[in-house]
Amino acid sequence: MAEWQRWKNIMKAVPFEEKRLAKWSPPYIVQPKYDGFRCRAVKIENGYLLLSSEENIFYSVPHINEAVESLGMQSELDGELYCHGMSFDTLSSIVSRTVNIHPGHDHIEYHVFDVVNSQPQIERLLFIEKLKDLNKYIKVSPFWICHSLDDIMRTYDKILALNYEGIIVRHLHNAYERKRSTFVMKFKPKKEDNYEIVGVVEELSIDKTPKDQLGALV
Repeated sequence: MAEWQRWKNIMKAVPFEEKRLAKWSPPYIVQPKYDGFRCRAVKIENGYLLLSSEENIFYSVPHINEAVESLGMQSELDGELYCHGMSFDTLSSIVSRTVNIHPGHDHIEYHVFDVVNSQPQIERLLFIEKLKDLNKYIKVSPFWICHSLDDIMRTYDKILALNYEGIIVRHLHNAYERKRSTFVMKFKPKKEDNYEIVGVVEELSIDKTPKDQLGALV
């Protein structure tokens, strides 16, 4: 049986691994990783549909539909609904609505990081570069060309300093695949925190019988 996937028809990244990078030939493409809502803009007869990673329709940002349509193209775009500096909870409260559009919906932008076609990755990025400054709600993701792991990590530091969530590393010649691709890697910092343990909870069996062993920390 095929593995169930909650995301559909999008290219997903795998976790960053140095050994995987070593199998690629440089240079490498590095982009910011966004903490937003994945969104494909798909051309239909009378405009564009904005589809989530699960192919649900976004109804909450009609200005983005209009912005994409104003570009006057037929291509399917891939990106995220996002506002740099806005908390994810606030972003979610705006984007997740299906009725009663949020009064602040026009703070949301469409950050485009790919276009769906048969061209190599670098050609696709050069295509979306042409969309810069055509509409104030369409933002084209910046990218950096890196020639080594050290170069990637310096760019990672630069991107984190700009308050992005992490980085996406792309193979220069990768085709767009509507699945998890080993030619796209994601990397973001691990978060650490300290907590005081104030108690323990005993583990229970399925019939609620105490098992005389640790079940959880409080």
